[in-house]
Amino acid sequence: MRLSVLKQFHLESLLILSAAVVLALAAGFIASTSDVRIFVLAFGLFGVLIVFLNPSFAITAMVVAALVIVGSLQLYAPGFQMVGWAVAGMAFVMGMYVLVEKALSLESSRGPVSSVFLFTLMLVAICIISSILNNNSLDVVAFGLKGYFQVLGLFFAISLMRWDGLKIDRLPIALIVIGLIQLPFVLHQYLVLVPARANLGGGIVAEDIVSGTLGATMLGGGSNAVLSLLLIT
Repeated sequence: MRLSVLKQFHLESLLILSAAVVLALAAGFIASTSDVRIFVLAFGLFGVLIVFLNPSFAITAMVVAALVIVGSLQLYAPGFQMVGWAVAGMAFVMGMYVLVEKALSLESSRGPVSSVFLFTLMLVAICIISSILNNNSLDVVAFGLKGYFQVLGLFFAISLMRWDGLKIDRLPIALIVIGLIQLPFVLHQYLVLVPARANLGGGIVAEDIVSGTLGATMLGGGSNAVLSLLLIT
């Protein structure tokens, strides 16, 4: 048991080191070419590699990226917000990987299908049918489904994967850590960015930019409702 834990630790450490090297090279290339797409491509390809080498670690990385990295880039480095497309792509690959693994597993090892998985499929079906009935164009349907279900693969993976007790016990700790990460961002947004928007609304200053790391724009709104839900959770 101890040997397997050490192997897992070394694998995760190797993945983190490799990610740092790949992203550093991509960042250097961006500095010389100003092409952010290279960074997004490198991020996405490395994410796909992590999915196949260590699915549980990939899920952790995607959750952190979705709740901490993507939203922060949207507000503080808008030029890099394309990273969100890489995270969405990784989530899709993760979902397909788990679905195929589930389908190919032996009958004796298959457990009952999660109700979360079934309800998610029902929601997708309802949205598609609603879009068809409202005669929306294909572009509207595609962008709408992407906006609502861009991390659908991640939900599939979480609901279908087998989770041991240790990982379940770590979940509340992870939520607390992510919640604490929000605090310095919230303070900066409330004390610095909100006053900076004083002239944007005719004397009425909306505080919806206070969204932690969950995404906002200086000239628009933010995910403050999602932030409240995360902190309450």
